[in-house]
Amino acid sequence: MNNRTKEAARIAMLGLLLGCFCTGCNDGVSVPGDCQKFLDQFFQALKSNDVSKLQEISIPESAMELSGTPPAVADRMREDHRRMDKTQLEKIKQMFGDFDSYSVQSVKSSPVTEADLQPVNMQDSKEFSAGTHTVIICKAKFSRASGRFGFELIKKTPESEYLYEAYRFEAQ
Repeated sequence: MNNRTKEAARIAMLGLLLGCFCTGCNDGVSVPGDCQKFLDQFFQALKSNDVSKLQEISIPESAMELSGTPPAVADRMREDHRRMDKTQLEKIKQMFGDFDSYSVQSVKSSPVTEADLQPVNMQDSKEFSAGTHTVIICKAKFSRASGRFGFELIKKTPESEYLYEAYRFEAQ
């Protein structure tokens, strides 16, 4: 083996090593554009403590059919939902500190099933039967600690935007 061959082999090995290292860091998770849009909206709302934005992208707020409900009851339901979102934001900030960044660890999508719609227990849930259910797991970095977020997303049709059915978080 001459020196040129040895040098070419070393460069090839170094390239393979760097390629494996970089792939391991990124986990190679492909995030569909509509999921990425949802994540950007969610984490921006988290960073800016924007309760109204969280309500816009949640299923309960957007799917709440209150047309036959007395206005006082509908207002109270919306206020309770807003208060829950505000409490969640405060709890996240207290546990983790200020939001810094996130990375997606896994994305799994499938057609919506009846079981996916049961926890929502909303009127007109049949509208979602042609939709997509996606579960996303993210790692988020904050000023005090890192956390793991799990999202249960549903969208009505392939053209509609994702809404969150639920999200959960835990410290890492």
